[in-house]
Amino acid sequence: MGLLLMAFFLYLGMARHTRSMQLAAVQECGEIKELRSNTLSTLEKVKALAACLKARNASLSGVGGPVNRPMYEILEALPATPCKYIGVWYAFRKDGVQRVTFKDNSDFLTESIKGGEATAETGFWGVHKQQMALFYEASWPPEIGNIEIDEDGSFMLTERNTTHTVFVRDKTIPSTSCKG
Repeated sequence: MGLLLMAFFLYLGMARHTRSMQLAAVQECGEIKELRSNTLSTLEKVKALAACLKARNASLSGVGGPVNRPMYEILEALPATPCKYIGVWYAFRKDGVQRVTFKDNSDFLTESIKGGEATAETGFWGVHKQQMALFYEASWPPEIGNIEIDEDGSFMLTERNTTHTVFVRDKTIPSTSCKG
């Protein structure tokens, strides 16, 4: 029993050491001058932070959310804004309805229109390997969902917590990168 207890405390010590290394890497990367620049988009800032953390073998978990290789892959692939998703959509969830605008420059805006408080949030979005990622400017972790159903004028995301969101197109918007 003593050996098991000692292994447990060793594990706790290693976990604390790893966590303190993660926090140090996040703090170090957060000091990069470019991240405080007003000339970079939120997407560019998050990509710079992720690249810094990856270079230090740290994870994005130090900034409050889960990390895994797919998140780095998605960030590295952005901006990836397929033309078929650019526009204004209604997003239906069991907890309410939002109006979501996906722009071709990777920006998005969500506005609650039914259920919950009336709120608006912004961030950047993209699609990589049949996954849509929504990186909110004011919160972490991002929402990443598998695109399960993808039809003309609608699609469904299944998020990590198995929540389903159904998007139905409201209207298209002008795009500099898409024809038609």
